[in-house]
Amino acid sequence: EALVTRRLLLGDKALHPSALTLPTISNVAVLTALAVAADAPTPEELPPPLDTNDALLPEMNSPMESEALQQALAALSALRGAVPPPFNSVLAFVLDLAQRDGPLRLLGAPSPFELPTFLDHLNALAARLNALHEPQLLGHFVHSAHFSRDKYELFALHHIQMLMWLHRVQTGLQQGLATKAGPELATFAGQIAHAARVLFFQPLLLHCVQVMSCVHDLPNEEVPNSMAHAMRYPSDANDAELVCWL
Repeated sequence: EALVTRRLLLGDKALHPSALTLPTISNVAVLTALAVAADAPTPEELPPPLDTNDALLPEMNSPMESEALQQALAALSALRGAVPPPFNSVLAFVLDLAQRDGPLRLLGAPSPFELPTFLDHLNALAARLNALHEPQLLGHFVHSAHFSRDKYELFALHHIQMLMWLHRVQTGLQQGLATKAGPELATFAGQIAHAARVLFFQPLLLHCVQVMSCVHDLPNEEVPNSMAHAMRYPSDANDAELVCWL
């Protein structure tokens, strides 16, 4: 589904998150300030694997701890060269955006930004999330005998969760743009960028680690209840069984 970028011109005035207060607005909770100033570890310093249990993503309402954030970035960096090449462009973008100066920066304090930059980064990140689930990437395993149906369906649910959280950020953005101006708009910009980092980007980062870890660790042998088995048309099934299969 295409995401349409709205361009908003604010002249030459940049907005610095450190100078903004964060009042409450509908659809987006007030979140504590992010102030992380540590370098990401190298792949050689990779900490123990992240928890990749079979659960839905947690809804986040505050920044991740610095150690957990660095662990996720290090894990994704290490996996980048160990998974099929089609995944690399998505991983490279996520890693770059998490550390690049701008409104969605996760590692370190966000830098000054303008709303058009925020919109560009948010829409580009959403596009990478959708690309991760396209047929050329994760969708490639929809008929795989080596990919568990339970895991594949869990990742699909993760995708839906993140699209819902993205929609909440976009709805809050639309509400703010319709009612804010001048200094209030500057305050709102810092708040909505903070919400996007916490509510959308952080779980997306963890989702990428889980998906890449699963792809990297796929067994060579067929697995029970695989996607290949789940997608096979049950030609000898009765009507009730066909409904269950569908």
